[in-house]
Amino acid sequence: MYGDELGGPRWALTRLLARLPAALWLRLTPSQRKYHLFLVVFVLYLATNPTAAPGLISSPDIVPTMLLPVSVIRSRDFDLDEFLRNPAAHQQGWEEALVKIRDHYYSKYPVFTAVLVTPLYLVPVVFGLNAQSGMTAYALLSKTSAAVLAASSVLLLYLSLRLVASELKALCLSVVYAFASSTWTISSQILWQHAASQLFLAATIYCLLSAPNARKSVYLGGLFLGLAVAARPTNVLIALILLLYLLHRFPHRVPWLLGGALIPLSLLLWYNQATFGCALCTGYMAEAHAGWSTPLHLGLLGILLSPGKGLLVYSPVFFFSLVGVVASWRTAIRGKDTTWFFRYLGFAAVGFILLMSKWHAWHGGWSFGPRMLVDATPLLILLMIPALQWMKYDRRIVAAFAGLAILSVCVQLVGLTMFDSGWYRQLASAGYEEALWSVRHSELASYVGRFGVAGFLGRMLGQGLVSAALALSVSAGSICLLRRRGLFA
Repeated sequence: MYGDELGGPRWALTRLLARLPAALWLRLTPSQRKYHLFLVVFVLYLATNPTAAPGLISSPDIVPTMLLPVSVIRSRDFDLDEFLRNPAAHQQGWEEALVKIRDHYYSKYPVFTAVLVTPLYLVPVVFGLNAQSGMTAYALLSKTSAAVLAASSVLLLYLSLRLVASELKALCLSVVYAFASSTWTISSQILWQHAASQLFLAATIYCLLSAPNARKSVYLGGLFLGLAVAARPTNVLIALILLLYLLHRFPHRVPWLLGGALIPLSLLLWYNQATFGCALCTGYMAEAHAGWSTPLHLGLLGILLSPGKGLLVYSPVFFFSLVGVVASWRTAIRGKDTTWFFRYLGFAAVGFILLMSKWHAWHGGWSFGPRMLVDATPLLILLMIPALQWMKYDRRIVAAFAGLAILSVCVQLVGLTMFDSGWYRQLASAGYEEALWSVRHSELASYVGRFGVAGFLGRMLGQGLVSAALALSVSAGSICLLRRRGLFA
């Protein structure tokens, strides 16, 4: 994976298998690599079978975000009144995701993601998509929109990684982000707020890493950071910590960051004032204040280690991210300013984990894996850089990293092929929160019991082979097209 850093005859076959795709990748120009990475990731995000895992696209929480772009285009407003007569929407049980304000119904959740993807709805609306259309069309649009946002976040994270790591290391960590985390099973499958959140956090990181002392870069970083908060208000903690980084290293650039952030945050406050009658009010109502009720130790253990929702259970490769928080204080990365940036990223990641550990629904409800931590995934991937550098890319460490990455991908494949919310429905009456702590009755164990070992492995490996074949096909087609145009030697 990392060239000559892996020595010995045992690694000869591994190096041989890795050299061909690595050589092809390095023959692409930097611009071609960006487009190629986006295309492959986007296709793989789309190439899943929703009937095999209907739970990934059927949460009532996402229905308002799916529908709102049509209301924005057709009615030029943010209420969802016209959809109340849509029987398909009612079958989704979406009423719990609505709030009634002055005889109008609005989304309980932030609307920025819906506004962001509205341009993708224009053509379908021209061809007749309306408030009474079936949910199949909306689900397809939602999945496509989510795949665009998630694949874009992969691209931006790759560009950030290239600033602090070699080309191949940046590619490998981008693949980990794309396919070994909940980005694949949550953000890319349907219009949660997480995809937009990750996209703009990745854009912020790129701006602040590329030129933290340049006015334009810091201004854009502030703009993207404000958009990340507008998409997912809990990102405000990450925003405050990145603001502290600038105050520490580049205090004269703080006004530029705040100036950029002011635009989206002003729009957010305007929407809250116009809709809820208070600039600081949200659709969460009292839940926004009373919801932080979980004992910290319980939520922290659950969100990291519980068999039913733990980050290190569903994506064990993030163990290296936690090591990276410590390693950022033990090793230098590119320069003093960048080293401090990684230290503040560590503060932001830890702070975000602690924050979400306090939320009453730290488990993320009826979703696959640690949904409440998916927003911080770009930060966690960056933190793998100091961890691997501190460990000096020892071949045993690289082997462990690769093994955990593959295991993490396999867990995501389980979600893509088996998650149907059936486990939650069976436990709803007894309270599934207790079951989150049981290994024997955990979600992953329930799939083994339902499908048998052979069926479990067959579904997982089948989707893995389909995804690998598609990646190879898209790559081969892309390279052939470049060669025909004389752009690939």
